[in-house]
Amino acid sequence: MNPNLTWVEITQLCEHLLCSEKVIYSAKRLEVLKAGVHFYALGNISRGGKHIYCVELCRQALLDQTAKQAKAVSEKIKAQEVYNQSHLKELVTRWQPVEISLVAIPLDNSIGVNRSHPSYSTPKEEKQMSNYVSD
Repeated sequence: MNPNLTWVEITQLCEHLLCSEKVIYSAKRLEVLKAGVHFYALGNISRGGKHIYCVELCRQALLDQTAKQAKAVSEKIKAQEVYNQSHLKELVTRWQPVEISLVAIPLDNSIGVNRSHPSYSTPKEEKQMSNYVSD
């Protein structure tokens, strides 16, 4: 091991790298951080042993992974078709506004509450049971 490298437990590693333990465990699961390179086990892990991590190597591995992910996203965006103004003229061939209104009253008077409709303006006659019963 290089004596100039800093080896710490996971809590101190997270403080150095300004990340959570979840990020470190995820990086281990994805093999971004590899045993024997980025971290070592001290003692028997099942009996309370600990992992120690190299701050510098872990930082570099996480930065490399972030750079790979950023490059992949960048390539994906470049691969997608980008529409400019001339493409929009080809795509939009016909359109028509359905309703344009800057006031609270809609264009269609039959829509909404308390609109002027003949059935709403006169009270309905209550139907009596006698109207339906024949003698």
